[in-house]
Amino acid sequence: MMTMTRYGSPLNALDLRGGADAKRQSLGCTPSEGAGERAPFLWLDEHRLLVLQMPAGQNSSLLTQNTRALEFAGEIAQTLRDGTTSTVDVADSGRKYLSSTRAQYQVEISLIDAASGERQLLANVPAFPFRGMLSVVVSPDRKTAAVLAPAGVIPPQEVGPKPLNNDETASDKRLILIDLTAKCPPRRVTVPEEARYPLDLLDWSPDSTALLLRARASGSTRDVRVFRLDASSGKVSSVAPNLVDRAWDAGPVDHELSARWLKNSSLLIRGRQISASEGTETWWYLSGGSKPRPASPPTKSKRLDLPSSAQLLAQDRYGSIWRELTDRGVALQGRPAGTNRTLELFRVNHHLASIDWGTISTIDYVSEGGAPLHVARHRR
Repeated sequence: MMTMTRYGSPLNALDLRGGADAKRQSLGCTPSEGAGERAPFLWLDEHRLLVLQMPAGQNSSLLTQNTRALEFAGEIAQTLRDGTTSTVDVADSGRKYLSSTRAQYQVEISLIDAASGERQLLANVPAFPFRGMLSVVVSPDRKTAAVLAPAGVIPPQEVGPKPLNNDETASDKRLILIDLTAKCPPRRVTVPEEARYPLDLLDWSPDSTALLLRARASGSTRDVRVFRLDASSGKVSSVAPNLVDRAWDAGPVDHELSARWLKNSSLLIRGRQISASEGTETWWYLSGGSKPRPASPPTKSKRLDLPSSAQLLAQDRYGSIWRELTDRGVALQGRPAGTNRTLELFRVNHHLASIDWGTISTIDYVSEGGAPLHVARHRR
């Protein structure tokens, strides 16, 4: 199975969204926020998993992160001794040599039926390491997966003398549509010149007919535009040509999506007008063919009011689950979405309830110098 390196190194960074829980954030392996290690799979329903796997004979970067550099150095040393390679790194002048090595970095996207144990290979996609996330976003009807796969790096002469300090802006990516019903083969999407370098995937429409993404016209531009991908025709078109957004917020760390679908197929887009100065991004409302007009920011998800000893484990459209440490043991609590009702799902260490923990109180007093002091008193 394909995994990231520990603590979320950019080597083979993963970004899986959607599926059974319909999350807009990448699925993580731990409850910690930020660019932690990401899960290489997601559930489509009660028994089907969409999984990213390494081809036979290849190891995940997590397993080889400490030996990869040594093995590579040994291989290069041998070729230098044999006189079969130069001492110059292959850059853009050697792209014909890079094209053959890109095939070495592949990921298999498969469906695994947990009930029957059967595996079905859906597609092989590029997974060029060190530069860019491998993003997979599942449509709401769970019939299509959009894939943005890093296939290489943008040529240095196209990036310019002042590149952005962001791996996503250095990545040359491929946009692919995968039929999760396995009735059609994967489709490589051809993007127009103004979307030559896709940056990141945003949001599927509620009816699963279109996907929003951000892209740039060149490797040196710092402005990105929002584009619409029609899932049926594969056509990519600009949504708001006069609105641009910043490019540097794309990356493995979760960030607010810069475009959202509304229920009536209208859009909320964050950006600034081309004529405005940088740093003035605001939200705009778009409906049909009308001009964008200023709008309020989208409402953020309401956070649960949990006790200080609680740790949120999962939250989706069905509800929330958290772990809570109490003097009566460790409890797994749940709350269905749209209610204030808390359900105890599981509890361990019941024997702690029989222990008399006593009470702790605070005594306030003043030091000889007049400074206020506090002391905790434990009484049983």
